[in-house]
Amino acid sequence: MRKTLKLSMVAIAWCVAQVARIFRRTPQVVVLMYHAIDRSGWKLSVTPETFERQMSYLARKGWAVPLADVVSYAKEEKKLHAHAVAVTFDDGYRDLFTTVLPILERYKIHATVFVPSDLSVRTDPEDRLRLTEEELKKLAQSPFITIGSHAHTHRKFTELSQGEMQNESKESAGTLERILGERPRFFAYPFGARSSDAEHAVKDAGYEAAFGITEGTIRQGDNLFRLKRVQIDSTMNHLLFRLRLTSAVDWNRRIVDSLRVRGIGLKRLRVFFTRIFHGEDVVLVSRTKEQWDSQFTDGKWDRLQEGQSNTIEIARLVSDYARESGKTIRVLDVGCGNGGLARLIAGDPSIDYTGIDVSEAAVARAREVSPQGTFIVGDAMNPPENLGVFDVLVFSELLYYLDPRIVLPHYRTHANAGAQIYISIIRFWRSWFLWRRIKQHLLIAKRFVVKDASHRWDIAIGTYS
Repeated sequence: MRKTLKLSMVAIAWCVAQVARIFRRTPQVVVLMYHAIDRSGWKLSVTPETFERQMSYLARKGWAVPLADVVSYAKEEKKLHAHAVAVTFDDGYRDLFTTVLPILERYKIHATVFVPSDLSVRTDPEDRLRLTEEELKKLAQSPFITIGSHAHTHRKFTELSQGEMQNESKESAGTLERILGERPRFFAYPFGARSSDAEHAVKDAGYEAAFGITEGTIRQGDNLFRLKRVQIDSTMNHLLFRLRLTSAVDWNRRIVDSLRVRGIGLKRLRVFFTRIFHGEDVVLVSRTKEQWDSQFTDGKWDRLQEGQSNTIEIARLVSDYARESGKTIRVLDVGCGNGGLARLIAGDPSIDYTGIDVSEAAVARAREVSPQGTFIVGDAMNPPENLGVFDVLVFSELLYYLDPRIVLPHYRTHANAGAQIYISIIRFWRSWFLWRRIKQHLLIAKRFVVKDASHRWDIAIGTYS
């Protein structure tokens, strides 16, 4: 069912993209991201037969271009045809030498291979064989192969200090230059873990451009250290592959993001149909830990959480409550993200702040921007028993993504008698449904709306019933 929904969404996106192109005709420039080419069944692998069919299609269409041309296009230094597709590989598995290279040479397609310069590191769960130094040298001699950097030890940049990110970027460039005699021009963030600090570290190391795993087409004027790619893996049939070579990938992302913002999402659609046909009461969870990590590593949440009116309003409410209490209050921020609320209140001597979030990337960032707070990596659906009790609990946006009926009971034992509960939810068409669930557990004393440039927010103050 998931594959059917995925194909349907992309097909709808392709139709929208065709209509949009009537009014705006720009080149459709896509960078494909592969990992392994084998028959292992790993999600990120593609069979040799499938890969050859895909390369044959690109060659027949005449769309394949080197990655350097795409970067020049993004710099507005080069024009490209109506369709342009660059091929990249991450991690540097041995199948590049044994399987991929002959196919690329057969169809005369150029590819860029992003390799961790420490060739001994493990880059996948099954510990696949990676290129040896000798094989890497031979691979780089092909006129159809360019070697790029995938850092030195393939660690998530969002878990590293600024100095460690700089060392990873520079050491990788230096090592690959020593092995190949040429310094790599392009970089790919390991695991796609990217932040503004990571971008600066890579740029300072002398790279011309860097790529993540956020999907979309490349446009002129794009940030060169935040360039998009489109993942190709074992879940895609040939039709889906062809659709993802077009601007449909942009519209698909917009549609899916829009559904998620409104609390629908593909997972919720699956839940909806499961309830219809099986009558099961399934917990609604709209994003996985991996999806949250991706959200917090692309840089945009730094800007969002810091300036959202709901965050500012809740910070004001908590500060006012602390002042009125005349004592130090303990505050638990459930789903603290990358420290949007902590930046505003954790430095207040009358507030003892603790934040919890499932995303390691978010917590790492929160610790950087608000060292006065205490931050815990943990599942909001299953909080640690030793959290203690608090005078204030904040659910800022969390109950918009997780079922309130499941979350709220978990925190009853962590609330002092009469503890204040602050909630914010984006105001949208099914808000009434969420508030009905929230009121099953809380007594709402006050509820009002605040606005910012993007949203209207429902803010509520309550206590456990």
